[in-house]
Amino acid sequence: MTTDAGATREFVLVESRGDVTQVIRSIEKDKTFEKRVISGLPIWVGPDFAVARVGPKTLAVGSAAEVEELVRVRLGIKPDLKITGQLFDRFQSLNQGNALRLISQDPPKLEKMFHPIFTHELLEASQLLGLSLTLQNPVKARLVLRCKSASEADEFARQIKNEPQRWLRMQEPGLLLLYTQPPEVEVDGSELQLRFDVPEKTARLLLQRIAKTDVPPTLAGN
Repeated sequence: MTTDAGATREFVLVESRGDVTQVIRSIEKDKTFEKRVISGLPIWVGPDFAVARVGPKTLAVGSAAEVEELVRVRLGIKPDLKITGQLFDRFQSLNQGNALRLISQDPPKLEKMFHPIFTHELLEASQLLGLSLTLQNPVKARLVLRCKSASEADEFARQIKNEPQRWLRMQEPGLLLLYTQPPEVEVDGSELQLRFDVPEKTARLLLQRIAKTDVPPTLAGN
């Protein structure tokens, strides 16, 4: 996102087809988060990131300062942000009819915001990551990845096609694969688009981790 002055603002936007109340309730129960309130609108600040509800189906996730600014904009305390640029265009291009849309232009930060969803290698190799999921049976995923150059995108696509199990898996528990069959991979310049069906067990855990309702890793073995 950019302001009228051209300053960059970093956010992870998460939009759900349904209400995000369950996500907020889960965060409320997490004792590592501190609740702050700006004109009645709460912000939950954790050790590594903050989260606020900025719409009936939308959450903003990022640093405390950035999320607080977005909340002030939402409340009309500050002038509105001009939400433009490639990040927002990509977010809009993810099907709005899907159950969930998530996008980040700093993918490695996702490791701090959620329990492991993607491999560290995949996040480090990406300049931008966008994910959309449908809740039909089977669950269908569309994953958009941006590389530094077209040549890197071609090489990344080759590696994913040759070793999908290396790149498309959840690290915990038991290295669950994100796909039932190897993905369809399309390359357009420096971007890759992957389409694949998600196994039911993986899809359930994926949604739980994004919603922060899964069991914390430190408690999983108890």
